[in-house]
Amino acid sequence: MSTTNFRFDLSAWPHPPCDTHSHIYPDGVNSPGHPSLAEYLRVIGTLGVGRHVVVHAKALRHDQRCTLDVVQSIGLERARAVVWEEASWNDNDLERLHSAGVRGIRTLYAAGVPVDVAALQSTAAKIAPHGWHLLVQAESFAWPGCVDALLALPCPVVVDHIGRLGPDIGLDSLEFQSLVRFVREGGWIKFAAPYYGTRHGAADFGELAPRLRAFLDAGSSRVIWGLNWPHLNLSDRPDEHATLESLLQVLDSESLARAVLAENAARLYGFSATSV
Repeated sequence: MSTTNFRFDLSAWPHPPCDTHSHIYPDGVNSPGHPSLAEYLRVIGTLGVGRHVVVHAKALRHDQRCTLDVVQSIGLERARAVVWEEASWNDNDLERLHSAGVRGIRTLYAAGVPVDVAALQSTAAKIAPHGWHLLVQAESFAWPGCVDALLALPCPVVVDHIGRLGPDIGLDSLEFQSLVRFVREGGWIKFAAPYYGTRHGAADFGELAPRLRAFLDAGSSRVIWGLNWPHLNLSDRPDEHATLESLLQVLDSESLARAVLAENAARLYGFSATSV
């Protein structure tokens, strides 16, 4: 795989592309199915990606150190972290974590579980002074009932994995239109893990093009992209180059591709304007 095969020359951008969603484990925390940092960097390097947001893995929820070690290994000029919240954290803890590269709190609601708005309001009040965001992952049914509350929070809110809208969710559905309104009125959305929305679980953004274009029309300055390495919920890892190329085909101008893959993430995660 070569970065020169992409539709656009990613290496020429002022901000390098940023993978805003991967679960990476330090070399000492490896286990079957959990590839090392070295393997991640090897694969991501073939894509021309120069910045990384490590999203703390669910399996290691109460061990924030492993994610912070990965960020330190990559370097703060290139890496940030999104972690799970600990109830015991105070402002000093948040300042320490900020210095270590943390820029967001992860929340996850399983199928059939509504978004806990009250809990998010409490978390948002704590993290807003530090410039952090909330990353919210939920299933299709949850969005109509919480969009207004999410928009009212005092920090940026990023909807994860294209809203995890299943393949049967139509463009006119309340679930989809609620998310379009969320983005139009100031919310963020992450283009990652397209296989949750495609008919046969294909890692192909092209199959979701009408959805993606609706979100881009609603607010392209608040759309980011993530790899979702190492795809632990899949039996076979997708071809990362083909998946990214399928997204670039949807992002039909280089200025739009730069925004989604690089510039928006640089703004949200506080990366400098200097290429790395």
